[in-house]
Amino acid sequence: MATRNLPILLVLLLSATLFYACGKKDIKPLSTTDKVARTWQGNQLKLDIFLNGVNIQSLNSLPLPIPGFDLNTLKALTQPFNIDTLTLEMRKDGTFSIKTRNNPQTNEGQWTLLENDTKLRLVLNNGASVISNPLLPATNTQDVNTFTIKTLDDKNLVLTNSTQQNVTVPNFPLPLSVRVDANLSFKR
Repeated sequence: MATRNLPILLVLLLSATLFYACGKKDIKPLSTTDKVARTWQGNQLKLDIFLNGVNIQSLNSLPLPIPGFDLNTLKALTQPFNIDTLTLEMRKDGTFSIKTRNNPQTNEGQWTLLENDTKLRLVLNNGASVISNPLLPATNTQDVNTFTIKTLDDKNLVLTNSTQQNVTVPNFPLPLSVRVDANLSFKR
């Protein structure tokens, strides 16, 4: 009796194995392009400003007068800034748009992944910088528009950028080194 049921048991066992194997799907992880190419809601912009390598948050006074800026103004620029009215739509074809809730104008551009998908370059079609930098107006826009991808997952995109420039200060013989580190965060 046991040998008579053996072929039936083997057929059932093989059928179950084939059914299981056919039903299992290989799930490929998303590429960096697929992770980036989404609509992102702005969250926060945070700037850190350094004068000759010293974070201005640690200063009680400016070592030199910087035309148009006092220490309180510079420190105010380093406070986290809410950018939740900003929407960044990244498309798989390498284009993007930036919109703000209060402005009907949409800025369009191209995006590119660089350096083994660790950096993201955002170039607006009109040639302007994605973020403007009042402290470093003459900065190369390629530097300002290239961001390091700090975090990229299903819900978060965090981009960082560091830009440095020597600034000539009136009545001072040496240029002042100014570095601005930007940290932009987005949510889905």
